[in-house]
Amino acid sequence: MHRSFVALIVLALAVATMASTSFEVKAKENSISGGSALNTEIPLWPGDRLTVSVDVADYWSAGSGAERLGNADGLTSKSPYTAQGATFLFGTLVGRFGSGPWLKVGTNFDQVLDANVHGEGGRLQFAYWDSNNADNSGEVTAAVEFTRMQVGVFRC
Repeated sequence: MHRSFVALIVLALAVATMASTSFEVKAKENSISGGSALNTEIPLWPGDRLTVSVDVADYWSAGSGAERLGNADGLTSKSPYTAQGATFLFGTLVGRFGSGPWLKVGTNFDQVLDANVHGEGGRLQFAYWDSNNADNSGEVTAAVEFTRMQVGVFRC
């Protein structure tokens, strides 16, 4: 008596899709206080890799005076500012995914998204970290690269 066994083999294949673009993030219009975050319309999810670069010589301002001029890493001449459950230097370029927590992007961000750190994912947003957008000026250009990991299941 022969028994026939049907073997089901499941293979998971990870395919990376990479894309790049850039965005102008404005200190006044995209401030977390009085402005609105720049929605890039890029959906990102846990497992995707995100790289953001901003030229360290690209400056924006939290008001008048040289001590309020800085790059996307924030103003080292000021104390950190806490809002919406996060604390960063004034003038820091921040980002989030959907309604997840704000994260420091600064001049260099390169991470694989993790649900425990970055939230469940969603559209990438950028903002200027500040308490008052009325006297803000300037913008920085954020160069964005992302690699989406697509997983396919094949049965044979």
